[in-house]
Amino acid sequence: MKDADMGTVQLSASQADTGAQADTGTVHLSASYLHSQEMRQKPEQKRTDEPSPCLPARPCLPEKRTVEPSPCPRGDASTCVLRVQNLACGYSKTVAPILKDINLSITCGETLCLLGPNGAGKTTLFKTMLGLIKPLAGQMSINGEDTSNWHRRRFAQHIAYIPQEHMPAFPFTVKEVVLQGRTPHIGALGSIGRTDNEVAMAALASLGIEHLASRDYTMLSGGERQMVLIARALAQQPAFLVMDEPTASLDFGNQARVLKRVRNLADSKIGVIMTTHDPNQALLLGGKVACMGRDGSLVVGESAATVTSDLLNKLYDVKVAFAQAQTTDGQQLQICAPFI
Repeated sequence: MKDADMGTVQLSASQADTGAQADTGTVHLSASYLHSQEMRQKPEQKRTDEPSPCLPARPCLPEKRTVEPSPCPRGDASTCVLRVQNLACGYSKTVAPILKDINLSITCGETLCLLGPNGAGKTTLFKTMLGLIKPLAGQMSINGEDTSNWHRRRFAQHIAYIPQEHMPAFPFTVKEVVLQGRTPHIGALGSIGRTDNEVAMAALASLGIEHLASRDYTMLSGGERQMVLIARALAQQPAFLVMDEPTASLDFGNQARVLKRVRNLADSKIGVIMTTHDPNQALLLGGKVACMGRDGSLVVGESAATVTSDLLNKLYDVKVAFAQAQTTDGQQLQICAPFI
């Protein structure tokens, strides 16, 4: 037994059993000695504010954004074509379809107005084109790709929808509403970045309403809200816009302002498909028109040549008169009015 300054060490040796390779020793150390030796040999550790290794060392980074190949690159939007072929629409395969043999197409930069009386199936056609209900037959394609096989995120990167009216449950600011249009470009775990904010403000500026960015969306007038919805759709950066009666419930002046924006959108190489109950809007916009009858008939063509008094009489069962009007820049326009 040997006494030490920092503790007592007891050593005993025992001979190993037969076949053992070497003697082994058993060492018994007092607790005080162990502690003192550990303090001598182990340098003092500095306290740090590093988080626990069991917790993430930094906040989760936004998910890396991936963009699927587009069938219609925006750099050559004039070649991007949305085509509906032999489409049959309805809500059940057990009953006759509401619409059948629907064929129409629109190229980026064109407008297509859907005209027809209530009950003709315009809403059903829109729901089918937007993928909200499955077609009973036929397909819709963009540059030859069947969109029914697309993920909803990819679909929203190409087609944006503008409802007839919209009232959110919460008092979002105008900018927050427009930023919702960036959802298809942000991953599930992503967050809004600088690019998203720049795109949102550019969309507002393109419509001349950037001064509304911090306003409460629910406190805007009907015309201003409609402009914000258009800006939200533009923030999606789509190839096509689908608009459900964009001038409904708007006063005369706001109707004209919205129609002017629609024409500007077409000039910027965005394809616009919209429903309307006013044939004059189709005539003012020019472009194409698709006239849907309650009997399932469909007439598609250029608005100036297609919208006639005979056709409107057949669609709406009213007599219509046409007149020529001249714009301030000397252009001739056709306008129509029903006899009452």
